[in-house]
Amino acid sequence: MRVIKGDTVLVVRGDSDIVGTEGKVSKVDTKNGRLTVEGVTTTKADGAQAARSVHASKVVITKLDLTDSWRKERLQRREEG
Repeated sequence: MRVIKGDTVLVVRGDSDIVGTEGKVSKVDTKNGRLTVEGVTTTKADGAQAARSVHASKVVITKLDLTDSWRKERLQRREEG
């Protein structure tokens, strides 16, 4: 299943400070294959927190956002077959 905005994911690979972080996907960059996850931030030089992108291959979906009817139907067809 593809990751979309609203899914909850768990970071399973990468730097030790972000591994094990679970959060909602707030942005998906399909061109580069990267996600922005709530709770995964980096500290800028002035001390401010900025969102940090994570590659989609380094996360596992833990909870799907089923507001999309096509996605619900796809899961039901998969369970039947």
